[in-house]
Amino acid sequence: MLKTFIFSGLVFCAHVVLTIALYRGRVSGGGVVFQSDAVIFLLPFVIALLIYAQILWRSGAPRPERWRRVKVAAIALGLSVVSFLVGLTISLNLYGS
Repeated sequence: MLKTFIFSGLVFCAHVVLTIALYRGRVSGGGVVFQSDAVIFLLPFVIALLIYAQILWRSGAPRPERWRRVKVAAIALGLSVVSFLVGLTISLNLYGS
């Protein structure tokens, strides 16, 4: 269970840093890639969601087996939303909207 918390924390930090870096690229007028909302917001969110789901699935955290997929999906979605909101809040405070 400790591994799950450590890996989830690493994914959380990586998601926040990636969100800030991509938003900074957009604000500073980096390039054509940074002008897409899908690249800036959706891509890191989906990547984090999939990694969180993989971590939770391998850890076997939620039981019983009947609702395991639903619980893993709900927890992974919740973690992704929280890390996205933290990254977006920091980005908006640093670089403005």
